[in-house]
Amino acid sequence: MRTAKEVFGKYSKAEFFLKCNLSFKFFAENCLSITSDGKEIKLPSFQEKWVRLAEANRYLVLEAPTGFAKTEIMGAMYPLWLLFKNRNLRILLVSKRLDQAKGNMLERLKIYVRENEVLKQMLVPDDRDVTWNKEEIRTKNGHWVKVVPYSDSIRGYRADIIICDEVDSYEETNTFFEHVTSRLFEGGQIICTSTPVGPTRLIAVLKLMDKSGELKGWVFERTQGLVKQDGSKAYKIAPENVTYDMLKECKSLWPEAYSTKTILDKWPIQGKWNFMKNNMAEVIGDAEDAIFPVKYVMKAFDRTLDFSGEVDEKAEYFIGADFAISDGPKADYDVFTVLEKKASRYYVRHVEIYKGVDIPFKVERLVTLFNKYNETEYGCTLTVDESNFGKEIERQILAEGVPVNPQNFHSAARKKLLTTMSQILKSGAIVIPRNPNPQYKSNMDCIEYTKQLREQLSGFVRVKSDKTGAETMQSTAPHDDVAISLALALTEAVTHDVDVDGGPLQA
Repeated sequence: MRTAKEVFGKYSKAEFFLKCNLSFKFFAENCLSITSDGKEIKLPSFQEKWVRLAEANRYLVLEAPTGFAKTEIMGAMYPLWLLFKNRNLRILLVSKRLDQAKGNMLERLKIYVRENEVLKQMLVPDDRDVTWNKEEIRTKNGHWVKVVPYSDSIRGYRADIIICDEVDSYEETNTFFEHVTSRLFEGGQIICTSTPVGPTRLIAVLKLMDKSGELKGWVFERTQGLVKQDGSKAYKIAPENVTYDMLKECKSLWPEAYSTKTILDKWPIQGKWNFMKNNMAEVIGDAEDAIFPVKYVMKAFDRTLDFSGEVDEKAEYFIGADFAISDGPKADYDVFTVLEKKASRYYVRHVEIYKGVDIPFKVERLVTLFNKYNETEYGCTLTVDESNFGKEIERQILAEGVPVNPQNFHSAARKKLLTTMSQILKSGAIVIPRNPNPQYKSNMDCIEYTKQLREQLSGFVRVKSDKTGAETMQSTAPHDDVAISLALALTEAVTHDVDVDGGPLQA
């Protein structure tokens, strides 16, 4: 452990504390004595910039290459600096898994304290056996720091500052908006750090929402491993057009840690897509396995429209019904989606979502919906998931005199459903309401619906069998019911040869 005398060095206690309070760089280099292989090193300017941005902005996203000390600086040293110069802060440290948060953030913070007499005297209370454990600490000067996994369990806590480590590793982006952002005290701060993973993950979603004006106050900073010789950005062209030869003219941003050669040697090993992601914090285009790129989902959102219970006499309607397979907290929902086809476009007009309802209720709701939307010039088509007890629902609906279009979910049929929806989505023909102040509500307003839809669509990936080479489409999201309900309605809609405007329809 470094003694107080060693920590203060040539400075008086008062001067030392003042300099630490005013400068993170001074605090890191002198109080924490950052080292590499036993040698003291200087804080790189790009890491200083991260902290300056954190001081100046409430909502910050930092993207940086793998191994550039994002977690060390922003997950351990920065919060420790806040503990040093403030009082009574509540800080949440969030990681994909609890053990990751313990090892990467809180435990690193505690190591700095244990090895420093000044910090130990300032922060560690007499009852540390009770107030310091693997998941949280309470300090002498009133701070509370807690590590939590990225899940809905975060709902039990509130904080002044939330620091999310490697946010692009979080599969469920909806958890961030629903549970993480709601945990802030008034005036609180969120800091997200990560090496980007892909265009369907959280950072890409945040950027698209920010660009569309749906978010306010977010700041995005990208740090790249290679820069030009004068320190400027390595390239000004689209990342997909960057070549290895272009980067050969660059230098390492952090030569103390990685030589230029060390970084460039990763290109032939990782391939261009992974190299740009891991070393330049840049995602090229769409992920190779993405079925529904987020940018197309976001383009489909119309923020001037709400769900509407009105029926257009000149439109044709399609209802897709996906049924929950089982009961229980993790079971899917029953989702009924009404799609309106008009002028070669497909509008999501109505959605109903249920959990734990019995078969007679499902039959009654679908019959009611069909009768409502069938009273038009072009009528309505009801498509239902016939797997499991879907056949019984189909039988009872037919008994009510309502025609049903059954859809099975064998591998080939499922692939066709998802492929069709992907093609229509990319064509720009589908319109999804996204009005932030909807006037009409069914079981769930359009904001909640579209959050779930975006989450579920981004979870679909292509997976190739190692044995057969056959490609399947799988969902990595917890649920897929909202997306499948839409796919059922949409796939049936595109099979109708002529649109209501008289023009041919192309799938």
